[in-house]
Amino acid sequence: MTAMQACPECEDEVQISGSARPNEIIDCAGCRSELEIVALNPAVITLAPEVEEDWGEYGFLSEINSSRAAFS
Repeated sequence: MTAMQACPECEDEVQISGSARPNEIIDCAGCRSELEIVALNPAVITLAPEVEEDWGEYGFLSEINSSRAAFS
C-alpha cells in the first residue's frame, strides 16, 4: 500500500511506497530534501539528520603511531 505525506520542508506530497521501511531515507521531488521515514502506520516523515563529521574517527591513528614509536 502506498501512502502520501506532506514534505516537512516544502509541503509537497511525498509518496511512501508499500515496501518502505522505518529509518529509510527518501527524497522529496519538490525541494530535493532528504527525508527519513520515522513510522509507517500512520506514515510519518521528518527531515533526515545532517551527517556530521566524526572528529574522533582517526584517533586510532595516533595510537598506532605512538605504539610504533615505542617499539622503534
